[in-house]
Amino acid sequence: MAEKYTETALHFEATKLPRLLERHLPPGPLTLADLGCGDGPLFRALVEGGYIAPGRSVYAVDLDPARLARVSARFPWIETLAAPADSVPAIGDHALELVCSTMVLEHHKLSPHRGDPEGLAERFRRADWVDVTRGLLAFGLSRSFLREVFSTWPNAGFHKRLVQLELTRLRTHPLSPLPMLKL
Repeated sequence: MAEKYTETALHFEATKLPRLLERHLPPGPLTLADLGCGDGPLFRALVEGGYIAPGRSVYAVDLDPARLARVSARFPWIETLAAPADSVPAIGDHALELVCSTMVLEHHKLSPHRGDPEGLAERFRRADWVDVTRGLLAFGLSRSFLREVFSTWPNAGFHKRLVQLELTRLRTHPLSPLPMLKL
């Protein structure tokens, strides 16, 4: 599956950063890691915005060596690491000023992922919808399986808090109540 995803879902090169990310970036250059960076679509905009630069530690972390090779070809000064996002021993504790995740930014979408309808970003997008709707959107998953998943990993108040945050934001940003979503 990873080979098919790599061939068909080449990432764009972002000309600007997502507003949600840019609003929370401190002045740079920063020490940064992009977990699940794919082809590194954010790096050009991060460089142009002065958020990252040679001489500061920047890490591109992804499972796919081919994608990391494309990052290295464009940004030879960025250290590429083939590792899962939840275990990157090459990056020391407290070594970073910022961690972002292109994979997460890509899977919070309303519409299906165009690049590869069976790829990882689309699977995460569907899983997100299953989670946020508590299984009302199931994408073919059985109700018994969803019950088992939800009982194994309870939400610990996450959905209630999500609704509270959405209602609060709706009051101040009625045209953008869910800023984490992309069309």
